Amino acid sequence: MDQMCYYVLDFVYLFQTQGGPAQTVFSTKSSWVIDQAKELGREAKASRQFTDVKNFALRCNHCNMLLKGEVEAQAHAKETFHTDFQETS
Repeated sequence: MDQMCYYVLDFVYLFQTQGGPAQTVFSTKSSWVIDQAKELGREAKASRQFTDVKNFALRCNHCNMLLKGEVEAQAHAKETFHTDFQETS
């Protein structure tokens, strides 16, 4: 097959989107497309259009506990059965 598709997804907020991701199919022979996909990723990172799941600050909306990163949030959820978290600064 001589086609490929690039997906740039935000898995943290994936379930909040409506209609699913847009999809465009490109030829695998086009280096221009690969360069453009990489540039899109660099631009998103430079403008902080990403979530650093290892270091982001979270608040548990059940008990207001402050947590750092998904590892602490998962441990808190496992211990308390709390499931409602919000990114905070």
